[in-house]
Amino acid sequence: MGGEEAVSLRLDAPQPPSVPPDGIRILSRRERPDVVEAMYEVYVECDQDVPGSSGPLTLEGWRALDIDRPSRSPDLSFVAFEGDEVVGYAVADLFGDEAHHGFTAVKRAWRRRGIATALKRAQIAAATDLGLKRLATGSEERNLPMRRLNAKLGYRPDPELSVVVLRGPVQE
Repeated sequence: MGGEEAVSLRLDAPQPPSVPPDGIRILSRRERPDVVEAMYEVYVECDQDVPGSSGPLTLEGWRALDIDRPSRSPDLSFVAFEGDEVVGYAVADLFGDEAHHGFTAVKRAWRRRGIATALKRAQIAAATDLGLKRLATGSEERNLPMRRLNAKLGYRPDPELSVVVLRGPVQE
């Protein structure tokens, strides 16, 4: 079983623009609320590749977590399209003057083309436009591709956000 390390990006400096790969369009979920079921299909495929996953949620469970919860922002959640096909997405929660990334997923056939980078850059640009101070995320320690992407985008360890969970009997 792996652990997670919290990392964050301070939004006090200009950020590079989000430039999607050729043939890919990135739109906010607010712009395309009609693609939720196609996003779920991406999630089901990608969940299989997440270290430590116990299997995908049902559509209803996933929707409650990634779409409908009150903190989930459609203005900070983005969908990647090739033509009409949803090939990836990234979601985030809004908490006051900061946001926390949720799941970022790209279908296997579309990986290593810069789509996840473009999705995260779109989130960074939107967060900056909203005047947010910080974006935070955590990736399971065995999820090296996402950890590398976060580091490439400037995310740095943020001990303030890290939590240590201890389990076992309490000693008296």
